[in-house]
Parts: sequence; C-alpha cells; structure tokens
Amino acid sequence: MPRGLGKSQRLIKAILQNAPALGLGPLTFATIRQTVVAGLGGHEDDRLNPTFERSLKRSLKALVDRGDVVFTGKGGQSDPYHYTTVEACASATGEKVWDTAYAKQIITELQAAVQGVDLVNSDSPGVRLRQKGRLASK
Repeated sequence: MPRGLGKSQRLIKAILQNAPALGLGPLTFATIRQTVVAGLGGHEDDRLNPTFERSLKRSLKALVDRGDVVFTGKGGQSDPYHYTTVEACASATGEKVWDTAYAKQIITELQAAVQGVDLVNSDSPGVRLRQKGRLASK
C-alpha cells in the first residue's frame, strides 16, 4: 500500500528543488551526499555512514523509478548522472510547475514530441497537449 515519500526521499527532493534557487543546475549524487553531510553538521571532508549512504542511493533510485526525479549523463566517472526534479524540468517550458503529476505529464509529452510520437492519435494515457493548444500541430 503506497504511503507517499519517505524521509530520505523528501530530503533528496528538497535538495533538488532548492538547487535552482541557489544557482545550481542538476546535481550529481556526490553533491547530494555532501549537502546531506553539511545538513547534518559535518565538514567538507566528512563521510556518511555506509548504511545511510546506501539508503540514500536506494531512495534516489526509488524517486527515479517513480518518475519524480529525472537524470542525464552516462553514469561513468567522466560523465556522472545529474539529477533534477520533474517540476524543474517542466518549469523549463516557461511556466512555474509545482504539481508533480502535471509535471510528469508535461515531461511525457515533451519526450513524445522529441521522439515524434503523436499522442493525440495514440492510446497512451495523460493529457494531450495538442488538444489543449500547448504544442503546435505538425
């Protein structure tokens, strides 16, 4: 039975939501980890307990699996994953979006537009932006 976000998931989402206000873009896991360490009163060279770090990674993965957080990058040392919230991605369209469900719909439709999928004539769920006049017809 779904009960909403857990404590560490809310913490990660709050860190990612506050990043644009601080002039930061998408954050790597190392930056998220250092923010958590600083929030717990640690210094720059301090480390998290390995169990808590593993839990933080699982929470971040769960947020990605839920669709609340999106990432870019290949995941290697030279190109690590950069995480941001779907609300921040959807807000890049010009309007400020705070509702996660609406942001997910915008992201889905933007992905479909980039891939050339016609959502109006497909069976995929969600609000159709072309019907609402947000995207121009081909």
